[in-house]
Amino acid sequence: MGIYRRICSRVIQQALYAAVLVMMLAASSLAAGADVVISEIMYNPSSVVDTAGEWIELHNNGVSPVDLADWQVNGNDFEDITIQPDEYIVVARKLTGLVGEESFEAWYGNGDGIWDASDANFRAVDGYFSLTNTGGTINLSDGYYADIVSYLPSMGADGNDHSLERLGADTWNESSALYGTPGKPNGASQGQQQGEGNTITILADVGSAHPVIGVITIGPDEGSLSGVQVIPNPGAQKNITVTVLVSDPNGAGDIATVTASVLKQEGIETVTLSGQGSVNQTSASFTGVMQMDYYNVPGGYLVRVNATDSSGLKATGIAEFDYMEVIAMQLDATQLAFEDATPGELHEVTGDYDPESSYAPTLRNIGNAVLNAEVSGTALSNGGQSIGVENIKYRFFQGDYQSVSTTPAISAINLEAGEMSTARLDLALYIPPGTTSGNYAGSVTIAAVS
Repeated sequence: MGIYRRICSRVIQQALYAAVLVMMLAASSLAAGADVVISEIMYNPSSVVDTAGEWIELHNNGVSPVDLADWQVNGNDFEDITIQPDEYIVVARKLTGLVGEESFEAWYGNGDGIWDASDANFRAVDGYFSLTNTGGTINLSDGYYADIVSYLPSMGADGNDHSLERLGADTWNESSALYGTPGKPNGASQGQQQGEGNTITILADVGSAHPVIGVITIGPDEGSLSGVQVIPNPGAQKNITVTVLVSDPNGAGDIATVTASVLKQEGIETVTLSGQGSVNQTSASFTGVMQMDYYNVPGGYLVRVNATDSSGLKATGIAEFDYMEVIAMQLDATQLAFEDATPGELHEVTGDYDPESSYAPTLRNIGNAVLNAEVSGTALSNGGQSIGVENIKYRFFQGDYQSVSTTPAISAINLEAGEMSTARLDLALYIPPGTTSGNYAGSVTIAAVS
């Protein structure tokens, strides 16, 4: 997805006697660490298995060496190394292996099972991480500074032996070179290392400028906290409106397409945003509607906005929203009748798993969280006569019958969220001996709880 964030925070606790020199050195060290970034990703190779072919490249774009001894990738250590100014190093998931065994060295080196200068003119170390082919996030951190990058298959390099190269703070492209450019500036060719000749690809944008994505607004914002909170519609889809301001130095008319994508558990949904007219000579507003299902997992979601101009130049922006948790249920039966009930006997109405059959009670989870049921009821009465509430029985999933009480009781049915997640509800009524004949009416209340 190409998200680029830098989080650089450090608490320097100093005693009253601490020297100014110590503070200056600490600040200098932190600044040097901030110059180390993730510059290239090979997340889904096709010529070798993922365990042997996945790697990331780090670049020190500062002027001072940085010791990476305490650094981690996604919380996992990698071999100690000091990266020099403007140096590119590779952290490989499997750097070396036995001769004839797949590894980074066998793919990019001479296959002797040892990574050294005879393989290539850049350094590489072993890492302990795994990159998912369907997209993910990479966190490079030393505990004080972090470079966090997210990627998606839609960005390129998906199973074609190309890599994702960082061309700017928030700009990623698929490498033009087959097998990527490990250990080299992005856009460089692998040359003789891949047996393809020493080729330098020259890229130039002539006569056109990249579009620029401005403010991205996501609605409706239905929460009181910072950020955007969206509340699902129980049992129905939720429309989410995305509005974005896009600018282009060549003029607003040069903006060709604007799309928005959101990654959900069932896949990526992409919509094309419609132009709402020019704001000024170089800017225009675009809007569109995305849909979330009521059963989508609650939590944070990223919306990736892509803008393309008439020359094919692109820009990417990211916005976030929280899809809130909703606990809700639907019961298809509103009234049940026990006909010709005989005193001294238990009379049953059995349920099923079809939420459309009102004659057979069914409970349906129409939220996005695990559902339990809270059950209570009232006695059945007929003028001055009554049948105690404890004579009403219920059970879920054909378990043991439980007596209803006027005090709400939680039944742990643990009904998962889903497009058609249902539970069978059986109800029964015991008519005590000596009950006077007549028409009795009472109630059972079932509420959704977590």
